[in-house]
Amino acid sequence: MMDNYFLLFASPLILSFLITPFILRYALRSGAIDEPDWRKVHSKGKPLLGGLSLYLAILISTVAFYDHNIQLYTLLVSLTIIVIVGIVDDLHGLNPYAKLAGHFIAATVLVAYNISEFALIFDFLEQFIVFRIVAFLVVIVWVVAITNAFNLIDGLDGLAVGNAVIIGSFLILLSLLYGNMWALGISIILVGACLGFFPFNYRPARIFLGDTGSTLLGFVLASIFLFNVSYEVPKFMLFGVVFLFMYPTVDLGYAMIRRLREGVPIMSADMNHIHHHILRGGLPSNYVVYLLYGFSFLVGVCGVFVMAFSEWMIFVVVAAIALLIVLLAFVFRLLFKNHQTHLVNADLTRKRDINK
Repeated sequence: MMDNYFLLFASPLILSFLITPFILRYALRSGAIDEPDWRKVHSKGKPLLGGLSLYLAILISTVAFYDHNIQLYTLLVSLTIIVIVGIVDDLHGLNPYAKLAGHFIAATVLVAYNISEFALIFDFLEQFIVFRIVAFLVVIVWVVAITNAFNLIDGLDGLAVGNAVIIGSFLILLSLLYGNMWALGISIILVGACLGFFPFNYRPARIFLGDTGSTLLGFVLASIFLFNVSYEVPKFMLFGVVFLFMYPTVDLGYAMIRRLREGVPIMSADMNHIHHHILRGGLPSNYVVYLLYGFSFLVGVCGVFVMAFSEWMIFVVVAAIALLIVLLAFVFRLLFKNHQTHLVNADLTRKRDINK
């Protein structure tokens, strides 16, 4: 029933909307609660495991309404590994390196069983890398990186799910442009599942994605992109990945560089992600989410231009993105200065009141 795209969209949307309240109650009973601490924005405990409703909605929809083939089987098997690792982490806590090992196993399953599907990607990488085994490892590392990047941006209500909807929508558009109907259906299922879950996760969130959900989103989106470029498409289309995944990738890269520079474990947690910096600038959390949605949308549009038109567009888009980043940095700096001035004035006012 791959040709019934309305069904592919409506079934995961309805399923995730109906399943989420049951997952919420299960999370409360099982103690899968994200309690507030020094690095959390929320002020009271919230149930985790929201990603389990996304997984069930995707699983049921694909098994019931989608054509079964090796791509679907490998995607579901590898996604199940991601979800199991996430559930264990949400319920009991998991060593970061054990969690990372689970992600590498899942990515290896996906790539190893789709070598012929990803031949175009390997051919492209072999222009810069001599050995195919190294190209194979690069693809696996990239999938793991995107998987964890979505985990890092899941710090505000609705931020990760909303970004997944935006990126997933662009993947739908690209699937249509390049005639990849298989990737189109999976993209539609993911976006439908996210929209069904969104009302429970948007501010004020009733349930969090947890590691189960944030890593699921990153893994599925990375997988869809790989399957999307597995057809005979122009090789410069691969440059579009820079733009489609720019926000989570930049946040991941910034976190890695920051932790290496500070000499702390690279898997450690902190409060210096992009959304934290904007929050400290004085912008309310819901506006921070809107701002980052807007950024993801703009770079997504640029990515579509790169992949849908010609190679010269790459240079135009890179220049536009550079200008956008400079402007955003300027705005954030102004916000931060204004917030600092407000804090100083408030402190002076409080001291005068005390002296009176």
